[in-house]
Amino acid sequence: MKIAPKRFGILSTKSIELPYDNIFEQTRDEKLNAEVAHTGFRIVNSASDFAFIETFADQSADFSKVERLESGNEISLFRTITQGTIRWEGTISLDRTNYHHGYQRGLTEKEWVTMFHSTLPARLDKRGGRSLFGALEAFMETGTEGPVWMITEYGKNGYAALEGLDDGDKLTVFSCVFDGEVDWNGRLSFGEDSPFSIPLGKSADFKYQLIRKTYHMDTAQWMWLTFQNRPCAFY
Repeated sequence: MKIAPKRFGILSTKSIELPYDNIFEQTRDEKLNAEVAHTGFRIVNSASDFAFIETFADQSADFSKVERLESGNEISLFRTITQGTIRWEGTISLDRTNYHHGYQRGLTEKEWVTMFHSTLPARLDKRGGRSLFGALEAFMETGTEGPVWMITEYGKNGYAALEGLDDGDKLTVFSCVFDGEVDWNGRLSFGEDSPFSIPLGKSADFKYQLIRKTYHMDTAQWMWLTFQNRPCAFY
């Protein structure tokens, strides 16, 4: 008999502030913080911990509440979506009158932007017939001059995962995912809190600070699944 999930969520990370390794780095950041204090931005020495955001069928998720994942939790990670609560669905029709990348007609700017900043799970049916599942992404880099509305496809990383939204595409956005093709199921196992650096991508020059290692799966592989904001179910 299939056991019903107890909770649902989206994989995420949680930033943990750490003490400085030396007084030089601490003094440097304190000086920078004094210079940018008027912006409300603060530079700290930190690392990321593996976490999740709980989602609910009634769409009451608090995306500011990020919970730490604990050893012993049994979860399933989904690669596709077959059942869930639909937040919004419709045909893409972007109004570019006030913003060059556009906002969806029929929704307020806040409604549209909030879905992407929440990295909600979604299904995108392209006009050419291809369908894919992924997390909504307000993608920005030098030259975009503001966020571009995209999907980060599950199972892919980096630029290869990004898929743009074109007028005429059909988009279905989910506030909570209940079921789908399971990419991985198992019981979580983490090491002790002991911050370390892990290479980000193929270049050893770019590293990502993590709080703890994973033992249920290769740490780098779990990190990329987390970056994909995979929907999950807890048992």
